Amino acid sequence: MNYRKMEEIFENDRFPISDFDLYEVKADGACLYRSLSNAIFYYSKHQISILKRKFIDSGYFYPEDYGNFLDDYDGLEDCFMEDEFSLNDELEEAIAMGIQRIILNFVRENGKLNVIRNLNRDALPDESILLEDLIFICHEIPIETYLKNYLQFAGDDDFVVNEIVDEVGEKKEEMIEVKNRWGGTPEIVIFSLLFNFNINVFVPQKLIKKTNQIINLFSVPQNKNDIFVKKIDSIKSFVPNAPTINLLLRPTKGSSHYDYLICKN
Repeated sequence: MNYRKMEEIFENDRFPISDFDLYEVKADGACLYRSLSNAIFYYSKHQISILKRKFIDSGYFYPEDYGNFLDDYDGLEDCFMEDEFSLNDELEEAIAMGIQRIILNFVRENGKLNVIRNLNRDALPDESILLEDLIFICHEIPIETYLKNYLQFAGDDDFVVNEIVDEVGEKKEEMIEVKNRWGGTPEIVIFSLLFNFNINVFVPQKLIKKTNQIINLFSVPQNKNDIFVKKIDSIKSFVPNAPTINLLLRPTKGSSHYDYLICKN
């Protein structure tokens, strides 16, 4: 197949990345939660009061778990211009922590929930994927480990210090590794369900002219004219006319990273 034909097929099935504004977040293990925090703040019209109401309406906002962490940000609405999207690092992390904990609370109470219809609207009535099974498929840990590990924010260090008492009664400190707190498909499904968003996941791709090869990109060059994004996943809200969040997933062999995309049109 010649390059022109391949290029036509390639571009017909994708969107130019220039159609979006790309908001990159820190690659610290909490990138999904950080990207979602930008999205929900954007759809809260940059107002903490609206964001708090969204948290409360989710039904899984339990202040006793982590305090009213957003109270410190009352009045910050004036720091954000309505026609310009911006979210400082401290507030982004606070919202991300809240999102992770809300999702954790949901998992704790709904591990046996059948989520097949969230993943595939065309699923047959007898098809089933339990949330706890989806967590195991995605994170490769049982739900019991998930509930323990995800008490710690995904962006925190992977090692925590735990104080123990040895056999002779002396207190000692031991270093414990707490891995696997990143977000993926289960967390996207739950966020969509609780906050009533459609969520699209795209990957950045480029067509190599010499070989007619399509490659996924982890880094997006500043010159984006030849960079396109392909939709690889779409989680639909059950609420009619729900707003849409677009995420950019940059996959690699060892890890992957989410950023937030806002459609320009």
